[in-house]
Amino acid sequence: MLPVTLIALGMAASTARADDPTAEPSPAAERVTSYRKYTLTADVLSLSLMVAGGLAEGEGGRDTAASNTLMGVGSMGAVFATPIIHGIRGHFGRSLGSLALRSGLGALGGSLGFAMADCRGSDDIVCGLDLVGPGLLLGLAAATVIDAAYLTDERDGRTGWAPQLAVTHDRVQVGVAAAF
Repeated sequence: MLPVTLIALGMAASTARADDPTAEPSPAAERVTSYRKYTLTADVLSLSLMVAGGLAEGEGGRDTAASNTLMGVGSMGAVFATPIIHGIRGHFGRSLGSLALRSGLGALGGSLGFAMADCRGSDDIVCGLDLVGPGLLLGLAAATVIDAAYLTDERDGRTGWAPQLAVTHDRVQVGVAAAF
């Protein structure tokens, strides 16, 4: 019975081949870190200040000192805080891209808000300005989402070490490969 079992195992076994020892080792896996939590925190605080400024307006939508302060600080934070965070982390291209994204989408949102106002039959020179704020807020919120999704990941190819094994007909090589 033993010879039959050995023959069956021998027929079922396949030939094992070692990797080419002269081949380049595979590149280390890329480590991805993110600073998304910092940018989102700054943006959520800034956009919240803008909302609070809208809610602090006086009777009939009149501006108050509190609403102007909250809207001003919130707007500056929403436009500049995240680009500053990108710059602090050494990503100056991302910083400029984030600033352009926020400026462009904020202006687009404010313009769409103004265009959506129904000013037919109105002689009021400021007709439609009430919708600029909400449009600006939506444009900056869209910029926040895009920025957090695409501009906050940092890729680092330096991931540490990986074991190496190479077997040929005349030798066995065991080692460790590291990336610094």
